[in-house]
Amino acid sequence: MKPIILGASLGLLAFFLVPSAYAQPGEGGTAFAEIKAGIDYWALNDDYDGDAKDSSRSAQIGYRWGMGDNSGFGIEGGYIDFGHIHKTNGSVEYTAKGRAVTVGIDYEYASGGMSNGFLINVRGGVLRWQGNATGSVDVNYLGQLDLIGMDTGTGTYAGLGLGYYFSSRLALTVNYDYYQADIFSGTAKFTVYSIGAEFRF
Repeated sequence: MKPIILGASLGLLAFFLVPSAYAQPGEGGTAFAEIKAGIDYWALNDDYDGDAKDSSRSAQIGYRWGMGDNSGFGIEGGYIDFGHIHKTNGSVEYTAKGRAVTVGIDYEYASGGMSNGFLINVRGGVLRWQGNATGSVDVNYLGQLDLIGMDTGTGTYAGLGLGYYFSSRLALTVNYDYYQADIFSGTAKFTVYSIGAEFRF
């Protein structure tokens, strides 16, 4: 059983590391998918002083057209889970969760023609956010009252990534992204630091 697992793992690794002749910029375009994991810092409704952090997970897919030997311009769509935070502010105690769907554009420059070498990626677009909050508030003479709410909102995002292409199929990246949306009668802001892996097809 172990040799089978090892062989399958080596085969998958070879698939991504063997250079691909058709995936070069300037020869059309290429599809890509990226997965990321990291830490996000929240700022919910500034009046609540709701700064906190949690782990985040995201995935994007898209298509990038070549623009010469070293760059590409593309479109992308994705999903991000911001995790949750738990805050206490005076008599109010709550837990909030958030996630969003994104659609945007991206530009990438790679020193090795997007088949190897260092890369820089900039991106931005719009998002649709959904948040859930549960909690309680201590009201004089009434005791603890439960709070529950769900809201959606639209917003924008922008990001920067640095990384390295090990082949025309695989790159590893470090990323900074900023998300902002109007929700819960205020503004939700997220600063996300992550590492990622991009696969090209």
